[in-house]
Amino acid sequence: MELDYIPPPCPFDILQDRLMDAGVDYPVPSGDIDLQAYLDAGVIPKDDLESGAWYWGLCRNTTIAMWNADNQVFWHVRVKFNKYFAESIRHLCDADPFHDAFLPLEKAMPASPARKRSGS
Repeated sequence: MELDYIPPPCPFDILQDRLMDAGVDYPVPSGDIDLQAYLDAGVIPKDDLESGAWYWGLCRNTTIAMWNADNQVFWHVRVKFNKYFAESIRHLCDADPFHDAFLPLEKAMPASPARKRSGS
């Protein structure tokens, strides 16, 4: 994963309020969810994501992640015990009750030409 530049994260409460104001719950409840309700609330569908672009959104560990179309996952930088590492996370469309998912709400930065070519 190329990390030449990471846009700043968006404040969590702004993103959470956007979903809650649209009438959907966050955190996403376990079990069956009404996926269409989340899409209608502003979650960007997978087909509309640009590989290599950064997105502001919500998950347990970040509010900024980069979409990788080849692997159908988002990548983000996680900090745990003062250590930084890359971690992948699924789109809400691929979520299951046992794993967190990223809910992309807005493009933060388009893909650079190098990231578009590599699909990372």
